[in-house]
Amino acid sequence: LNECLMFVKFTQKKYAEKLINGELFFNLPNYYNSFDNEEIGDQNEGAEWIDNSEMKSIRAEYPGNKIFNFTPIPNSIFKITQYNDYFLSFSLYTIYKSAFDESGIFKVDSKMKNSEYDTAIVIEDPFEFLKRIEEKLKLEKINYEMNSVSYKNLNIGKIDLTPFDKKIEHSHQNEFRIIIENLNNSPKIINIGSIENLCKIVPAEVIIESEMKVTNKK
Repeated sequence: LNECLMFVKFTQKKYAEKLINGELFFNLPNYYNSFDNEEIGDQNEGAEWIDNSEMKSIRAEYPGNKIFNFTPIPNSIFKITQYNDYFLSFSLYTIYKSAFDESGIFKVDSKMKNSEYDTAIVIEDPFEFLKRIEEKLKLEKINYEMNSVSYKNLNIGKIDLTPFDKKIEHSHQNEFRIIIENLNNSPKIINIGSIENLCKIVPAEVIIESEMKVTNKK
């Protein structure tokens, strides 16, 4: 996280003002499991483990000593997922120093256009932002964790997952995630007070379509 330059929260305009006023919306993992938009939805959200297995045969016995054997199509992979919705999450897009190439230029992946978000809140002081969140969570005695997301191939073998693991297809999202314990099986709002002095609000397309350039690289 020491390499973090800024956070960006992609959202809808109707929710942007709430975040600027300090409202952080922590959502349930299963909210994303059936979301049609591939940039927002993720059927693996909240998974504890995923087992991709090739089933060789199926055998079933019926009354009267009848046996039914079924052989699946060769090389067919069956996916089994174990879910655990013990947490709620709040996510941010992260821009790191290492993201800039040798010419000092960085561009957000164009796949981000596919989300339904029309607004971007650029948090220019990420460390103060996180400090305020931690202070609020500690004050309310809420258990929490925060970390950058790791991206993995979830289509091979059995994989154990944490809330900070996601599929490799979402690696362009550069996600930083804050999770809190899920006590009531419902979303939760945490208010950290206005962050107006820490951020700027712009149309999402400005961030996605523009090149960012370091002019004072050290």
